[in-house]
Amino acid sequence: MGKHRTDKVGADVTGASRPPGAKPLKVLLVEDNAADVLLFQGALQEIPMKVDVQVAPDAEKALVLLSDRAFESDLVVLDLNLPKLWGYQVLERYTRKNVPVVVFTSSRSEVDARCALSLGAREVVHKPTELQPYRETVRTIIEKWAQQT
Repeated sequence: MGKHRTDKVGADVTGASRPPGAKPLKVLLVEDNAADVLLFQGALQEIPMKVDVQVAPDAEKALVLLSDRAFESDLVVLDLNLPKLWGYQVLERYTRKNVPVVVFTSSRSEVDARCALSLGAREVVHKPTELQPYRETVRTIIEKWAQQT
Protein backbone atom coordinates (compact mmCIF):
# COMPACT_ATOMS: atom_id res chain seq x y z
CA MET A 1 0.00 0.00 0.00
CA GLY A 2 2.94 2.36 0.43
CA LYS A 3 3.20 2.67 -3.34
CA HIS A 4 2.08 5.97 -4.89
CA ARG A 5 -0.85 5.23 -7.20
CA THR A 6 -3.26 7.39 -9.11
CA ASP A 7 -5.56 6.51 -11.96
CA LYS A 8 -6.03 8.58 -15.08
CA VAL A 9 -9.24 8.46 -17.04
CA GLY A 10 -10.28 10.65 -19.91
CA ALA A 11 -13.70 11.29 -21.26
CA ASP A 12 -12.88 11.93 -24.88
CA VAL A 13 -15.93 13.71 -26.20
CA THR A 14 -15.77 16.84 -28.32
CA GLY A 15 -18.18 19.72 -27.97
CA ALA A 16 -18.81 23.41 -27.52
CA SER A 17 -18.33 24.04 -23.80
CA ARG A 18 -14.67 24.90 -24.46
CA PRO A 19 -13.43 26.44 -27.70
CA PRO A 20 -12.62 24.02 -30.53
CA GLY A 21 -9.05 22.83 -30.21
CA ALA A 22 -8.92 23.80 -26.53
CA LYS A 23 -6.82 21.62 -24.30
CA PRO A 24 -8.70 19.11 -22.16
CA LEU A 25 -9.90 20.20 -18.73
CA LYS A 26 -7.58 18.55 -16.20
CA VAL A 27 -9.38 17.46 -13.04
CA LEU A 28 -7.96 15.93 -9.89
CA LEU A 29 -10.69 13.88 -8.23
CA VAL A 30 -9.88 13.18 -4.58
CA GLU A 31 -12.27 10.34 -3.78
CA ASP A 32 -11.81 7.10 -1.87
CA ASN A 33 -15.14 5.49 -2.78
CA ALA A 34 -14.68 3.38 -5.93
CA ALA A 35 -18.40 3.55 -6.74
CA ASP A 36 -18.34 7.36 -6.63
CA VAL A 37 -15.26 7.39 -8.87
CA LEU A 38 -17.10 5.23 -11.43
CA LEU A 39 -20.20 7.42 -11.22
CA PHE A 40 -18.08 10.55 -11.70
CA GLN A 41 -16.29 9.05 -14.69
CA GLY A 42 -19.58 7.86 -16.18
CA ALA A 43 -21.06 11.34 -15.93
CA LEU A 44 -18.08 12.72 -17.85
CA GLN A 45 -19.02 10.54 -20.81
CA GLU A 46 -22.09 12.76 -21.27
CA ILE A 47 -20.14 16.04 -21.25
CA PRO A 48 -19.46 17.56 -24.68
CA MET A 49 -15.77 18.27 -24.03
CA LYS A 50 -12.60 16.40 -23.26
CA VAL A 51 -11.92 16.00 -19.56
CA ASP A 52 -8.82 14.25 -18.21
CA VAL A 53 -9.35 12.97 -14.70
CA GLN A 54 -6.66 11.84 -12.32
CA VAL A 55 -7.90 10.09 -9.19
CA ALA A 56 -6.25 10.33 -5.79
CA PRO A 57 -7.86 7.74 -3.50
CA ASP A 58 -6.87 9.52 -0.29
CA ALA A 59 -5.79 12.89 1.03
CA GLU A 60 -2.13 11.97 1.37
CA LYS A 61 -1.84 11.04 -2.31
CA ALA A 62 -3.71 14.20 -3.25
CA LEU A 63 -1.30 16.34 -1.24
CA VAL A 64 1.70 14.64 -2.86
CA LEU A 65 0.31 15.46 -6.30
CA LEU A 66 -0.72 18.99 -5.38
CA SER A 67 2.68 19.79 -3.91
CA ASP A 68 4.47 18.64 -7.09
CA ARG A 69 5.08 21.75 -9.24
CA ALA A 70 5.13 19.55 -12.36
CA PHE A 71 1.58 18.36 -11.66
CA GLU A 72 -1.03 20.29 -13.63
CA SER A 73 -4.69 20.55 -12.83
CA ASP A 74 -7.42 23.01 -13.75
CA LEU A 75 -9.81 21.89 -11.03
CA VAL A 76 -9.72 19.81 -7.85
CA VAL A 77 -12.90 17.97 -6.86
CA LEU A 78 -12.51 16.97 -3.22
CA ASP A 79 -14.49 14.67 -0.97
CA LEU A 80 -14.36 15.61 2.72
CA ASN A 81 -14.62 12.15 4.25
CA LEU A 82 -11.33 10.51 3.26
CA PRO A 83 -9.06 7.89 4.81
CA LYS A 84 -5.86 8.93 6.60
CA LEU A 85 -6.59 12.67 6.51
CA TRP A 86 -9.83 14.63 6.15
CA GLY A 87 -10.61 16.79 3.15
CA TYR A 88 -10.30 19.78 5.49
CA GLN A 89 -6.64 18.93 5.95
CA VAL A 90 -6.15 18.92 2.20
CA LEU A 91 -7.66 22.41 2.07
CA GLU A 92 -5.43 23.60 4.93
CA ARG A 93 -2.24 22.27 3.35
CA TYR A 94 -3.03 23.08 -0.26
CA THR A 95 -0.90 26.06 -1.25
CA ARG A 96 -1.66 26.52 -4.97
CA LYS A 97 -4.83 28.51 -4.48
CA ASN A 98 -4.90 29.47 -8.17
CA VAL A 99 -6.47 26.09 -8.98
CA PRO A 100 -10.05 26.04 -7.68
CA VAL A 101 -11.21 23.35 -5.26
CA VAL A 102 -14.83 22.21 -5.32
CA VAL A 103 -15.84 20.14 -2.33
CA PHE A 104 -18.17 17.35 -3.48
CA THR A 105 -19.54 15.77 -0.33
CA SER A 106 -22.38 13.68 1.03
CA SER A 107 -22.40 15.89 4.14
CA ARG A 108 -25.45 18.09 4.44
CA SER A 109 -23.98 20.04 7.35
CA GLU A 110 -23.89 23.82 6.98
CA VAL A 111 -20.98 23.83 9.44
CA ASP A 112 -19.02 21.52 7.11
CA ALA A 113 -19.80 23.77 4.15
CA ARG A 114 -18.81 26.98 5.97
CA CYS A 115 -15.61 25.36 7.24
CA ALA A 116 -14.64 24.14 3.76
CA LEU A 117 -15.31 27.58 2.26
CA SER A 118 -13.32 29.30 5.01
CA LEU A 119 -10.38 27.00 4.22
CA GLY A 120 -10.36 28.02 0.57
CA ALA A 121 -12.87 25.83 -1.25
CA ARG A 122 -14.52 27.84 -4.00
CA GLU A 123 -17.76 25.88 -3.84
CA VAL A 124 -19.41 23.13 -1.80
CA VAL A 125 -21.70 20.77 -3.69
CA HIS A 126 -23.76 18.05 -2.07
CA LYS A 127 -23.60 14.58 -3.63
CA PRO A 128 -27.04 13.42 -4.66
CA THR A 129 -27.94 9.89 -3.62
CA GLU A 130 -29.75 8.98 -6.84
CA LEU A 131 -27.97 8.15 -10.10
CA GLN A 132 -29.39 10.70 -12.54
CA PRO A 133 -29.16 13.70 -10.17
CA TYR A 134 -25.59 12.62 -9.33
CA ARG A 135 -24.61 12.56 -13.00
CA GLU A 136 -26.29 15.92 -13.64
CA THR A 137 -24.49 17.45 -10.66
CA VAL A 138 -21.10 16.25 -11.92
CA ARG A 139 -21.85 17.68 -15.36
CA THR A 140 -22.87 21.00 -13.80
CA ILE A 141 -19.65 21.20 -11.76
CA ILE A 142 -17.44 20.43 -14.75
CA GLU A 143 -19.24 22.72 -17.18
CA LYS A 144 -19.30 25.62 -14.69
CA TRP A 145 -15.62 25.43 -13.84
CA ALA A 146 -14.51 24.69 -17.41
CA GLN A 147 -15.86 28.10 -18.37
CA GLN A 148 -13.85 29.75 -15.60
CA THR A 149 -10.46 28.21 -16.40
